[in-house]
Amino acid sequence: MPPHFGPPLHVHIVPPLFPPPIFIPTFPVFIVNPSSISNCLFRNTYVWLTNGNQFWFFPTDVGFATVTGFWWTGNVWLIIVLSLNEIQSFSCF
Repeated sequence: MPPHFGPPLHVHIVPPLFPPPIFIPTFPVFIVNPSSISNCLFRNTYVWLTNGNQFWFFPTDVGFATVTGFWWTGNVWLIIVLSLNEIQSFSCF
């Protein structure tokens, strides 16, 4: 069975109660292994995707090839599932 990081799959996860920080971090100069995002579970995390999109993310679960969490739209947190292959880099706080 592939590794699983995060809460048990049957647990209902609610979005963060507060918005993310107001700053945008600088793009990391080092290469990041996308699967290491498990170190950022339940933390405000800024992600840069391979398609050029970037946003605040609150990861709650990391599977074999995906990460699930909440994406900050600028107004509300919405749940999203990202492929680890989509993630170019990230930085958690």
